[in-house]
Amino acid sequence: MKNIVHLNTNDVRGGAAKVARRLAEAQIRQGTDVSMLVRYRESDDDWVYLFPLDRDQDNSYEEQGLLDYDLKGSDRLPELSVVSRADLVHAHNLHGGYFNPHSLVRLSQTKPVLWTLHDMQAVTGHCAYSYDCDRWEIGCGECPDLTEYPAIPVDSTRNLWQDKKEIYAQSILYIVTPSLWLKRIVERSMLAGHPVELIYNGVDTRIYRPGDRTELRRKLGLPDDRVLIGCFADYGTLGNKRKGGHAVSEAIDYLKGKSIPFLVVNVGVRHASRDDPFVVNVGYIEDEVRMAEWYAAMDLFLFPSMADNCPLVVSEAMACGLPLVTFATGGIPELVRDGVHGTVAPRGDTKGLIQRLESLAQDPELRRSMSLRCREDAVRLYDHDRIVAQYRKAYENCEAHYRETCRERNIRSFPAPAVSEPKVAILDLDDRVSERIQHADADLIGLCPPSRTMSRSMLQTMVWYYQGEDIIYCPVHTLQKDGKLFKSPVTPLLWKDNGMAGLDLYFANTMLFRREFLLKHWDEMRISGVAVAESSVALEHVYFRLGVSEYLEGKLKTRNVRSLYIYGAGVHTNELMAQLDLQQIPLKGFIDQDAGKAGTTLHGLPVYHASELPALRPEAVLISSQAFEEEIYEQLAAIMPRQRVLRYYGLRDERVRI
Repeated sequence: MKNIVHLNTNDVRGGAAKVARRLAEAQIRQGTDVSMLVRYRESDDDWVYLFPLDRDQDNSYEEQGLLDYDLKGSDRLPELSVVSRADLVHAHNLHGGYFNPHSLVRLSQTKPVLWTLHDMQAVTGHCAYSYDCDRWEIGCGECPDLTEYPAIPVDSTRNLWQDKKEIYAQSILYIVTPSLWLKRIVERSMLAGHPVELIYNGVDTRIYRPGDRTELRRKLGLPDDRVLIGCFADYGTLGNKRKGGHAVSEAIDYLKGKSIPFLVVNVGVRHASRDDPFVVNVGYIEDEVRMAEWYAAMDLFLFPSMADNCPLVVSEAMACGLPLVTFATGGIPELVRDGVHGTVAPRGDTKGLIQRLESLAQDPELRRSMSLRCREDAVRLYDHDRIVAQYRKAYENCEAHYRETCRERNIRSFPAPAVSEPKVAILDLDDRVSERIQHADADLIGLCPPSRTMSRSMLQTMVWYYQGEDIIYCPVHTLQKDGKLFKSPVTPLLWKDNGMAGLDLYFANTMLFRREFLLKHWDEMRISGVAVAESSVALEHVYFRLGVSEYLEGKLKTRNVRSLYIYGAGVHTNELMAQLDLQQIPLKGFIDQDAGKAGTTLHGLPVYHASELPALRPEAVLISSQAFEEEIYEQLAAIMPRQRVLRYYGLRDERVRI
């Protein structure tokens, strides 16, 4: 298999995304040409793409509870270049607001499709997990909980179920489930006519492994004199119904009355859902090496999930030698053997779960022996290299099934007609760029400063979304020193007036320009540093990333600013200053509307009142306000040249394409 496309809701966050990403990365290392198509792109990987959703606005599908029936973009997936050249499409979560279920028929008749089911949504009327409801076996309808994810406003579950049945009957699918529990469900469902194979989720046991617990606790700022009970889940476990947040809360309250020094480490949420000295909250951890360190620092892993398939956190914890206390939910008992890798209580038996937790928390020797078995069996059964090899064989089986089914049904598989895409030229933004624009053989032109890059996937996504505008662009994520997003995304849009828009050319590498527009306006753009266009559009969920300090230093250097004042002397400015290298910023002082701050100092520099601004005659003013940037910009632009007023965030364009 030389070329594989993975299809999922997103590329980073969540179990399905991790499974897809780990497989893709392993396949890339083996020399396979791999792409991933997603609804939400969080990484900078050049092989991850967004595709146009092309939402039909003139319909009542949403009101009728017909999930994602308004999406037309997925109908054209076979025509996208990354799909048309693929040997196989590996689908993961197809729910999540990006894929019309009817698109599956054409896609699966054009390319072999292997579909890994990460939950029950493929076989129910709407829900990802049915809990104790078994109406999915008889056609749904009379749904007991329309709010269960993915929620629907009215009970359309019988129609949705029937539509899925008809879609699957016309599709050619090879199903993989990560648990025997889900495999047995599939075999009783409307997918029963398709081949289904069991492949557990894998874990990289070279990353997820035991460590020196004492040293790790010191490094992570955790106490070494308490029993640390880990609870790991996206958005945290406490307050999370599906992950058994109620059981964790009851366990905490129970253990407080016992003589067990303990601390619950709630990973996945930064803000506390309960203010409790026995709980420490840790935000979402994207880096897998850091995640493994948190697992390895724990004594126990408490995972009272009420609905799950083959949770990655379970195999990750086992690989780190961490005994588990859990419910017998979904595929979990297939991974965790009671008394061997931890303790397993009947699903929903919170009292039994807490008793098992208390017993294991008081028995370090038993935890030690369980830790050894956890690690041993995780390496033997779930090591990622083993799982990748199983998928390689499954791809071969999928391809053979596709060929045989096409022959039996007399389906003649022709390559989908390729979408006619605009030709793109990327030009270096240097002294010779004017000459290059004149001679560029392209429909769209990108301008890239020498110190910047334009990623292949970002460019391809803009090309797919392009509909004849003068400029198409994507926003920017400015990153703090810790790698997290600083406040809101930044856009190049400076102003809008009478149907025209001014875009900051400092962000030229996030834009594509129509060649005719660029030929006509380049000279004035080069002088002013602003592209003024009648038609422009922003993309949503496509971002360029750079550090806060790099962003502002570059912005000032591009404009040759040698003297700067910051407008605003409040909380936002303090947070901004913490991200800057002040040796590289020619900052002279601050300006604020609060008369009480005038005459004081901030970061060793004077604070002036806004009324003193004309007398200061500043070369440039940077607005430091997230909430009032637009208002302040208009005030300043009325008393000084626009080009001397620097926005941090820019305007949000109403013309957004998703």
